[in-house]
Amino acid sequence: EQHELLNDRANEAFRTARYEEAIDLYSQAIEASPSSLASAKYYTNRSAAFLQLRYYEETIRDASEALNIDPKNMKAAFRKGLGHEGIGQIEQALELITKVLEGAEETDQRRKALQAKSRLIRLKEISKSQIKSQFENEVLGLWTDNQAHRVNFLKPPPSQVTFGVPFLVEIFISNEFGLFNKSTGEYDGVPFSCELDVLRNEASIDIRLEISGDLQLSRLGRGKLNLTIQSTAFQQQQDGDNQLIVEVALIFQCLGPKTIHPNRIPLPVCSLPLIVTSLPTKTSDLTCQSLIKGFDIQQTRRLTIEGLPCPLYLAEVQSDLWGKIWDCGLVMCKYLSQHASSLIVGKQVLELGSGTGIVGLACAILGASRVILSDQFADLLSENVRINQLSQNGHVLKLSWGNQEDIIALGNVMAVPVQVLVMTDVVYELECVEPLVSTLALVCNRHSIVIV
Repeated sequence: EQHELLNDRANEAFRTARYEEAIDLYSQAIEASPSSLASAKYYTNRSAAFLQLRYYEETIRDASEALNIDPKNMKAAFRKGLGHEGIGQIEQALELITKVLEGAEETDQRRKALQAKSRLIRLKEISKSQIKSQFENEVLGLWTDNQAHRVNFLKPPPSQVTFGVPFLVEIFISNEFGLFNKSTGEYDGVPFSCELDVLRNEASIDIRLEISGDLQLSRLGRGKLNLTIQSTAFQQQQDGDNQLIVEVALIFQCLGPKTIHPNRIPLPVCSLPLIVTSLPTKTSDLTCQSLIKGFDIQQTRRLTIEGLPCPLYLAEVQSDLWGKIWDCGLVMCKYLSQHASSLIVGKQVLELGSGTGIVGLACAILGASRVILSDQFADLLSENVRINQLSQNGHVLKLSWGNQEDIIALGNVMAVPVQVLVMTDVVYELECVEPLVSTLALVCNRHSIVIV
């Protein structure tokens, strides 16, 4: 039927990060819907698109509409909770996410709700009596002067483009919690740049990037550009049938906020590789993202950390708590680089709760003889080991805390008790403390060096 066809088209637009188009199609599906139950599904889906664009009030509104029709709609409850989190209403968000945990039947839904609850408990502790709103959507207390800020993709580049055909990319500034405080105007008018990094150019053709748009951030810390990749070789052979193919990446970076720590540069963001062709293909509208066993990767980071002899490249999973770069990891890398000769060089290192692997990979770069990066989710770690070409002394192990079989597997690849154990951002979730302690007791002794 028409409303289902519209919903299918909207889902396809959503999957390829065309969120505004998805919102329009979901709206048409709602209007064409013959029943309230079908409308509930479309309201739920539209709330997800609004959430991706960080339109939190609209997210809450649509999720509420869906819940009014179907109070047992756990997807709508989850998204409404994330909407409240986005505007700093942590108590309301935590109440909704707790209800999702009580009612969710799907394993993936429970996993995401558990991660959200852990994050919200952490935010609640950090923000006690600190969230005061002078402007709607302001999140004071969670946006502080000493945080590392980040450039992120709001609308990532496509995975495949054609020479001479423009495409839209949008970015935004956030802190480690994905939040932005618009009241100070600290990023209003701050310049940003977009650079082209050529990864593969077997024909050795000239490649240049043409930029259309304002290279300054808005008061909301957002930027939008229309980009076109050009080549003289392409322009000279437009009438031919030969396909020209190159592989590039886009790097966005900006200056720091205007008055608060103006020398603190936000972490740059890099796209995944873009394939540029001279002839259009059917996949030219696909979003630049890759899937690692169900987790979406839309961006990578190129981190230059004081004390590390070379940059770190890290893919992130923005939609999950474990797959992001947190400030603790940045601080730990700097500390280890200052004490590498006594703590890391020549030693075997185990990292627990590696996440993106930022700390373990830094240890590998700093001269550890062997590093085991461990986490429940090992696929992202494997990808980041590969990106940084550290497979010689960096190894990945799937390890769940307290799991005897995983501990035995660790003993097969590294001497236990371990020489050095590192971990960051692992002790904020109370239910995980006991299995973490039991794991530490199994892999360490009084001679082990434990750095937290």
